[in-house]
Amino acid sequence: MKREAACRQIVGRWCSGVGLAWMLVIAGSAQAGGRASVSAVHGNIVCANGAKSSTLSREGKDEEPVLSPDGHTVVFVRVLVQQVPYEMFTKRSALWLGDCRDLKTRVLVPSVFSLEPASGNLGDPGAPHFSRDGRFVYFSTSATPTDGAVHRVNVRTGKERFIAYGGGDLRVFISGPYRDNILTRQHACHETSGCGYPFYIFSPKGREIAQIPQSEGWDEQALRRWLMSTNSEVQ
Repeated sequence: MKREAACRQIVGRWCSGVGLAWMLVIAGSAQAGGRASVSAVHGNIVCANGAKSSTLSREGKDEEPVLSPDGHTVVFVRVLVQQVPYEMFTKRSALWLGDCRDLKTRVLVPSVFSLEPASGNLGDPGAPHFSRDGRFVYFSTSATPTDGAVHRVNVRTGKERFIAYGGGDLRVFISGPYRDNILTRQHACHETSGCGYPFYIFSPKGREIAQIPQSEGWDEQALRRWLMSTNSEVQ
C-alpha cells in the first residue's frame, strides 16, 4: 500500500518501478540473441559482444539502454536534471540513439517541456522500447498528476506522435494475438473498486483495444495469468 500511495503522488510512468520493466532498468542492460548486449556503467553506455566491449557514451549521465532487434542500434536516456522525489515535472531528460558499430550517437527526442497540452510534454522521456521491427521507439513521459503518456518516435526520421495516456510498466507485445501492440498501465476509477492502474492494450496508433481483467494489483499475477492464457509475450 505504501508503494501504491507513493506511486500515485508522482507521474504515471514512475509507477513502472513495480515490475519486470523496472528490474531491467535497474540492471541497465538488454540483450539480443544471447550475444550482443548493452549496459549502463557509471552513467556511460557500453556495448559488448562476447569478450569485446566498447564505450558508446562518456557523459556520465546515461541510463536505460535498449538494444534494437538489428543488434547494433541502441536507444538510451540521457538525464539532464535529476527528478526531485515526489515532485512532478522536475526531471529533464532526452532520448539518444547510438550505434555499437561506429560508436556514433545523436539525439532522437530532445527535452522539450510543455503541458499545453499535457499529451505534448517531451521534457522527461524514458522507459524506451523498440518496436519488433526496430523502426520505432516507444517511450513514456510525464503528463498529468495521475498519468504519464506513451509516445512513439520514428528512428530514421525522428518524427514523434502521442499514443495514449498511461506509461507505467510500458511494454511491447512480441508474440501472441496482440503482437506489435502496446501494454501499459493507465489510471482508472470505478464506483465499486475505487481507483487503480490496470493494464490496457493499445494499438501502435493509440486505439484502445482491451483492458487486462483484474490487473489493478501491483504484483502482476493477473497479468502473468492472462499472458499465459493468450500465449502472449511482452518485452
